[in-house]
Amino acid sequence: MTRLTIDTGTAGNPATGDTGLLTTSVTNGDIKVQPNGAGVVEIDQLQINNAAITPIATNSDLTLSANGTGNIIVGALKVNGTTISSD
Repeated sequence: MTRLTIDTGTAGNPATGDTGLLTTSVTNGDIKVQPNGAGVVEIDQLQINNAAITPIATNSDLTLSANGTGNIIVGALKVNGTTISSD
């Protein structure tokens, strides 16, 4: 087993340390983050618990945005701007 030392920066951590980028050296390899027991995965201001993605902050909106002219597709529903259609 190898060991990777991550530089966390100077006191107060003014962003002088390593970026902490999580990668795999396996081509097309997955990155799996799995909590223990009833734990959840938190990424920035989002919480992922089983199949639910929720904001951590109380009374926060969850915004899904497509990039450029892309669509948001949920099952058979497609949202393009303010238009909802089904395939």
